[in-house]
Amino acid sequence: MVQVEVYTINNKKLGDISIPESAKVKEIKKEIAKISKLTFDRQSIRSDPRGKDIGDDLQVENLVVRRKIYVKDLGPQIGWRTVFLLEYAGPLVIYALVAYRPWLLYGAKAEGTELSVTAKYEILFYTFLHVYTGKEYFWIALLGEIGNFACHLGLMKLRPAGSTVRKIPVRFRCPFSWLFDIVSCPNYTYEVGAWIGFTLLTSCVPAALFTIAGFYQMTVWALAKHRNYLKEFPDYPKERKAIIPYIL
Repeated sequence: MVQVEVYTINNKKLGDISIPESAKVKEIKKEIAKISKLTFDRQSIRSDPRGKDIGDDLQVENLVVRRKIYVKDLGPQIGWRTVFLLEYAGPLVIYALVAYRPWLLYGAKAEGTELSVTAKYEILFYTFLHVYTGKEYFWIALLGEIGNFACHLGLMKLRPAGSTVRKIPVRFRCPFSWLFDIVSCPNYTYEVGAWIGFTLLTSCVPAALFTIAGFYQMTVWALAKHRNYLKEFPDYPKERKAIIPYIL
């Protein structure tokens, strides 16, 4: 067993813990949680107060040199699943409120207003006409979403449950995965394609603005991930681009 002193990055001592030399950083975090108010996910372990965060799988014998470690409080943490649920719940709630409580947006005059029979038939007619004439845009949007989902499944299978293993993303049996051969982030490529299809289908200016903003943000993420892949994997395919095949 190794006796280790635990300090904050401000050199305030939290206490002492005893751990086996073969233990990993994740075990250190569990012990620190017992002697402090810092839960496992709030901890960033360092060997130096100004050092970088150390991964959970590093063994104690490679970390503890002076029998002293430092922990930084990362603050309250929430899972990525919660983040995405909250992000996409917003549009669903807003659209529902506008549809069923229009007076919240348009004022009291909107409540109780009813369309004439002629207007209802016109809406029905033009809805079917628009779907028919814009069916190719519908398929662009739908296929983009299917491709996005397929890529996420492929990326999920790269890492075994409970591990931090990182591998080079490659094509798998799904036909939508062929984009892995030419771009690093095909899920972003498909998502942008889906939003382009949705914008063309709806002819909606806010949708177009959202597509442009989303494309910009996803390009930033894709370029960063592409650089990390090239840096982390010496044998990473050099011909791949980040998000736009053969271009960017």
